[in-house]
Amino acid sequence: MKLKKYICRLIAMLLLAPVFAGCRNGTPPDDETETQDSAAATTSPQEDDPATLILAENGQSDFTIWLARDLYATAPDVKEALAEITDLIKNKTGASIPIKSDSSATEADFESPGILVGSTVFPESAEVGLVMKNQDFYVGMSGNKVLLCGASNTGVYNAVRYFYNNVVLKQRPDADQPLVFTAEHVYQSGKTYPINSVLCCGTELSQYRMVIPENATVNESMLANNLRYHLSQQYGHDFEIVTDSQPEAEFEILIGQTERTTATADGSGYTVSASGGKLQLYAGNMRGYEALDEYVRQELLRAGSGANYTIDEGFSHSGRPVNSLNDGTLLSEERTGDVRTMFYNVYGYSESGPVSLRQQLQLELLKVYQPDVLGMQEYSAAYHSAFTAMLNGIGYRQVEVSAGTANYTPLFYRADRLEVLDSGYLRYDGPNDANSKSVTWAVFRIRESGKRFIAMSTHFMWSQPGIDANAARVSNAREITALISELRSNAAYRELPVIFGGDLNCQVSSEPLRIVTGGMQNAHDKAERKNDSNGYHSYATYDTANQVYVQIPSVTGSYASAIDHAMVSANVTVNTFASLISPYTLYCSDHMPVITDLSFD
Repeated sequence: MKLKKYICRLIAMLLLAPVFAGCRNGTPPDDETETQDSAAATTSPQEDDPATLILAENGQSDFTIWLARDLYATAPDVKEALAEITDLIKNKTGASIPIKSDSSATEADFESPGILVGSTVFPESAEVGLVMKNQDFYVGMSGNKVLLCGASNTGVYNAVRYFYNNVVLKQRPDADQPLVFTAEHVYQSGKTYPINSVLCCGTELSQYRMVIPENATVNESMLANNLRYHLSQQYGHDFEIVTDSQPEAEFEILIGQTERTTATADGSGYTVSASGGKLQLYAGNMRGYEALDEYVRQELLRAGSGANYTIDEGFSHSGRPVNSLNDGTLLSEERTGDVRTMFYNVYGYSESGPVSLRQQLQLELLKVYQPDVLGMQEYSAAYHSAFTAMLNGIGYRQVEVSAGTANYTPLFYRADRLEVLDSGYLRYDGPNDANSKSVTWAVFRIRESGKRFIAMSTHFMWSQPGIDANAARVSNAREITALISELRSNAAYRELPVIFGGDLNCQVSSEPLRIVTGGMQNAHDKAERKNDSNGYHSYATYDTANQVYVQIPSVTGSYASAIDHAMVSANVTVNTFASLISPYTLYCSDHMPVITDLSFD
């Protein structure tokens, strides 16, 4: 077929044309397929090349639209756009063109006229050897086939829309004028991305694939998904993620402790290295992965204006997260006093991404910060079903009380550090959604020192239509104050240090907090070291298709507007109070964990 020689010449010219600019006869798209960086890439055919494919004439068409089977199953928007094309052709010419998956193509179909959409099994699809990024597309022809190609589902969709607007819609066929596709319609769109090129060990990074361990931790899979999304958006290439159970390839980005990883890092440290066609990204724990993610996306492969990066053979970089009291991250590597507590509204529902993912992230937080006592709120029954076992797996045990799985304010403790001497549960009177507003308390003994103390996890009523929320919280404050007085009336507990905390749904200046601080002291005010954070924020936005958080909230405001608190008795020294702010806590809940390091007199 002589036209194939024309296509080969055309492709060669396209590959040589810088950013596809300066080429003749191109018509930009008329709708959303147009990008600021799109440019036509066509040339006039040679004399012996057929210049026209007749798509429909006199109410008849020999063409079939063949859609690549993967798109047929996963790209409803492409199928819908193709249906618009066939409807328009029917209205204009009276011809019906069927849409089929290429999985049903026969040998006869390979010789017949067709419109090939995506990477079909037809050989003409493979002849388009263009290097395209994920939103790029190509509309062309080869022999008796029209080609609608793209480097991704988005690119294919753009090709289909271009064909609709610039081939079918603009023609006005009649009895003497068929619907045609000509060399004038050949078009390639190319977009300029913030990252133009990344040479790693002498090879363009687009030739690499990502490899994670077969049993990857959430830290490893989160980094892989974040990096894939970053490179897709900023570099224009969609990377495959495979596990290390697959055979080794020549060029790989190794993430975490794969079977092929040689990099090492301790604690919160991380390492990036490149050699022999392998880019290795490795960190010691959750904090290290947070810092590694930031380094790769903000420094190593930071989006620029058409930036070109080179990662040389033998490149190596090591780092550690910046620890700060301002965000509480300092506490990952230092602790003081007798006991560390954490009070945390974990948000046991699904507004902020999959529950199972957030539980895994929260588990990693606990592995690093290791509170001795963990008091949670909004610990729904659905949360309880999986998270309790996960906590048991890292050495935590739940304080057993009569509420059982209906306890939305449980206390957990490190069994190697503490033992429970006594415990109880109080569900608040008055307005109480799902009976979730309650107190769980326990008397603990520190195994090493023998010191005893009382800890409580609680959640006061929130503001909702139809109730007097402040009155409900006043009642909650009086009930927990009465409970503390009752416990201390027991001679065995009279002198014990007391701490309680949680989501109190009110600020320090509020009436309920004034009631509480009549007998207790605010841990924030009493702390020798502290940060000044509101600790409450909007939900993060999770992109299910890409498995990443795409809109990360920020925490604004001071402790004066906080609604998560910790209160202590007079015989407690508060060494540190911090609202913990890190990427994982911003993903997981609309509340920050509150951490205190305490010493008992």
